[in-house]
Amino acid sequence: MKVGKAALVVAAVCAALLAGSCSADEPAVEPEAEQEAREFERFGLATDTSKRLVELDEFISGGPPKDGIPALTDPLFDTLEASTIPDDVYGVLVEIEGDVRFYPYNILVWHEIANEVVGGRPIAVTF
Repeated sequence: MKVGKAALVVAAVCAALLAGSCSADEPAVEPEAEQEAREFERFGLATDTSKRLVELDEFISGGPPKDGIPALTDPLFDTLEASTIPDDVYGVLVEIEGDVRFYPYNILVWHEIANEVVGGRPIAVTF
């Protein structure tokens, strides 16, 4: 019976160690998932990719890379009287301290962001 009690004690210790190393909140991370997470972080993203429903290699690029679309910096503007933009064009209108700017969507769709100073304040118009 001594062997049986010793085996029971060893089994209990192993079970306690195993239970202590696992947590219901944090699933075990496989080495492949850790490698994929490090690859993901290489691009500057700090997302925990080990908790996911879709494998990372199933995602494909949806467009240009980071900084692949140039921002508008110091765009040229016309006065309202000199403008040739039709009245039915949609866009973003910004007014700060009496300084008025209009950013047409047909321009923003190509650049997606305009870095500008309006009314003495730096702004970013994004689309």
